[in-house]
Amino acid sequence: MYKGFGAEAVAATVRHEDLLGRPVEIGNDYLPHNSWAEFDPVTMCRYQFDPWHTWRDERPGSAFVYGVPPLVEGFEGAFARGVAGEFDAAYGRAARALVESGHGDAIVRLGWEPNNRAIGPWQATDDPAGYAALFRHVVDVFRTTPGSCFTFDLSSSLGVQPGRRLHAFVDYYPEDGYVERLGMNVYDLKWGDPTVSPDDRWSWIRSQESGLDAHVAFVRARGNAMCAPSGVCTAAGTYSRAAETTRTASIGWSSISPGARSRPSRTSTTTGAAAHWRSSPRGGPLTWGGSGDHARANHAGLCRNS
Repeated sequence: MYKGFGAEAVAATVRHEDLLGRPVEIGNDYLPHNSWAEFDPVTMCRYQFDPWHTWRDERPGSAFVYGVPPLVEGFEGAFARGVAGEFDAAYGRAARALVESGHGDAIVRLGWEPNNRAIGPWQATDDPAGYAALFRHVVDVFRTTPGSCFTFDLSSSLGVQPGRRLHAFVDYYPEDGYVERLGMNVYDLKWGDPTVSPDDRWSWIRSQESGLDAHVAFVRARGNAMCAPSGVCTAAGTYSRAAETTRTASIGWSSISPGARSRPSRTSTTTGAAAHWRSSPRGGPLTWGGSGDHARANHAGLCRNS
């Protein structure tokens, strides 16, 4: 659920918990990317990490997802400069601030939606190899931070954008060993086509080039856990998948189990109706699950098994 930063996001999460009638298991926030000055540990701790630390203390076993931009405004596509170490001081400050504020086990959502050319300065559609190289570099910086036990999520958006150098997930994949979870942001709508039928819309989401089915196949081939970092079910009668869909939506974190390499995962409902993705018992296509399907694990297990 995205509702501001820091204390504002925590307060919104608490209100949402009241609506659900139960705790939310994963909190999430983002580091702004207006400038490198945003990577200020005092500001991050005071306005973001400390409120989330209090929230987690009150919910033993909860986890924290933190979105970290590898580049900021004015440094569009500066992947080579990042790999050369020019921004390491900023990355190190962010990593140390997470550790020192009690979030050394954070799930770092690094450079989200790289296949979306409008996402930010780190968009990879013009230089996917450069993005992958910088992703690896930032992970290395974070992992060398004393006291850290970070895990990393690479989340994509649906589809590919024509006329760009990025054509498939593998183009910007940072290599095995640098990503614990591969995610896809799935919005239950077809942009520009509000009259599409629910079945046709869902088919489009799944079957388009670099769509959901292709992503599931890629995750299974790599042996990562799969997560659903961002998504929405919209109001019935507009873009909703089913008539009973409300104006709120849910996201679940769940893992695909590729044989012996399956990893523990945590499921979190972030807004409204409790639905998430789960793998079928025989490893077939993913199916639409309900709140009873929540996969639960102590977050410490993610560090032990990653």
